[in-house]
Amino acid sequence: MSLLNSGWPHRVKRLASPELNPPVNSDSNPDHMPKEDPEETSAQDPEVLSWGHPGLDTTPAPSWPGLRSLLQQLPPQDSDERYCLALAEEELAELRLFCAQRRREALGQGVARLVPLKLEECTCENCRQRLRPGEYGVFAARAGERRCWHRACFACQACGQALINLIYFYHDGRLYCGRHHAELLRPRCPACDQVQS
Repeated sequence: MSLLNSGWPHRVKRLASPELNPPVNSDSNPDHMPKEDPEETSAQDPEVLSWGHPGLDTTPAPSWPGLRSLLQQLPPQDSDERYCLALAEEELAELRLFCAQRRREALGQGVARLVPLKLEECTCENCRQRLRPGEYGVFAARAGERRCWHRACFACQACGQALINLIYFYHDGRLYCGRHHAELLRPRCPACDQVQS
């Protein structure tokens, strides 16, 4: 792979000026070449950044803490058709229905708050240890107002990872990340990482 096509940003520099390399034959003679459009050449400055293949978005990904875990737990292709490659119209319609059903029936976001004094007996749904009134717990509306978790225990049932931003999918009394909830309902292609219809 050449440095110019490596996909890494680099400065484009002219190696030689036209005066130093005179035309060798009539094909390379400037008098025989088609005239260039001045609007197209005005942007060709030696200091222009080149980012590899034209049309390829090579904008560096933001380095947010937890971004990799978030993308692992909530694959964009599971909830947005723009991230799915080469789907027919029928498959797109199926994906839209699948996403809408998951949002409507299972998606939620936990709330971290103090365990209310009226809940004298609040047991973590994961570790089964008691949360005391005045202690922080995570509550998930889809699970019911009396069910709570320690923050560290608010995790996916399948992979055990703590749920990023407390985003969960609730299924049969258990919490899942988006990836594993989708896999409960449909198989995932190991090659493209999309759920199959």
